[in-house]
Amino acid sequence: MVILAQGWLIWKLTGTELLLGALGLCMAVPSMSLTLLGGAIADKSELRRLLMLLESVAAFILLVLAVLSVTGLVQVWHIFAAAFVFGVIQAFDQPGRQALFPHLVDRSEMMRAVSLSSTIWPATRIVGPALAGFIIDRVGSAAQSPGVGVGAAFFIAALGFILFGWFLSLLRVPAFERSGGRNILREVAEGVRFVWEHKVFKFLTLLNFMTVFFVVTHVTLMPVFVSEILHGEASLLGSLHAAGGIGSLLGALIAAHLGSFRGRGALIMGTAAVQALCVVLFALSSTISISMVLQFLAGFCHALFMVCSQSTVQMQVPDKFRGRMMAIWGMNYGVVFPLGQMQMGTVANLTRTYLSGILGRVAGAPSAVILGASIMIGFVFLTFRNLRGLNVPNSERQGD
Repeated sequence: MVILAQGWLIWKLTGTELLLGALGLCMAVPSMSLTLLGGAIADKSELRRLLMLLESVAAFILLVLAVLSVTGLVQVWHIFAAAFVFGVIQAFDQPGRQALFPHLVDRSEMMRAVSLSSTIWPATRIVGPALAGFIIDRVGSAAQSPGVGVGAAFFIAALGFILFGWFLSLLRVPAFERSGGRNILREVAEGVRFVWEHKVFKFLTLLNFMTVFFVVTHVTLMPVFVSEILHGEASLLGSLHAAGGIGSLLGALIAAHLGSFRGRGALIMGTAAVQALCVVLFALSSTISISMVLQFLAGFCHALFMVCSQSTVQMQVPDKFRGRMMAIWGMNYGVVFPLGQMQMGTVANLTRTYLSGILGRVAGAPSAVILGASIMIGFVFLTFRNLRGLNVPNSERQGD
């Protein structure tokens, strides 16, 4: 809901793809600076209390945005300031969440646990954006003020963060090994070195970053596709997000039944390529029904890719490095996604401004999405030789 409401508000206030991308950059700056530190703190902290604090701050920021939107006082800089704070929160929240949940399940159930955890994002993508789009349209129309509609969406999103904080207060976490070092910067460096020296971790992290940077960030430009190509409103924007969410949820649920699937290397590489292809076709589509189907397929492939790759990492990483490993892994949405947003917005703006005569209909948002997804497809084919190393985790080969 927050992603859709912020993007829609920026687009309506400014009408420029560049600022849609810059919104992502505003989140990336603090995340890039603090995520590794967040991972080191996650390896030391009482994770439940840390996460409760972060959810409270996020809810407060959304309530402020809601009031500003409803009163008509909201300005572009308010949205960017909120995005910056969310970037700070993300730097500590993501590694904390990822470090916490594996301690709630047996290691033998890790693939299913990762799959179920992976349903959170797609499941909320089904309900959240569709609900946000509906509220923005209906409440805004009833109040004859689009700002009131956006404000209502922010209010409900704030309630979600409050509820999550309350759920965390009920959670009881078993004791587990924590990092014993006292030098935070040294522990951050040890975490980076650990990932760099393990080939599987290094390659999967790079593949994950590439997918998010060049493919997943096409959603940044979704307001442009809805307004200028599909000629819809916020409700259609929510429906497109929901279609991707339904595909992701189905993919995550299917992945939950794969267990220790020995062909996961082919599945990881194949779904990364097919997702990128679906996004290219989406950029070329001018029909709502086809765009819906392509979003569904892209979401389905992305979920399979994420569950298989993340479960491979979770099953092999030692507990004392888990927070730092997942902090680096989690930079996909805290750092890489916002930077990819900036890349998408910049390319779209440049091609629309300088290459519209050459590119024609695909100038702007379509050309940015096609370029990014095509780079991803090329990367997958160039690195396909890494497939064998991903098929069976080392711990399973050794019978651990």
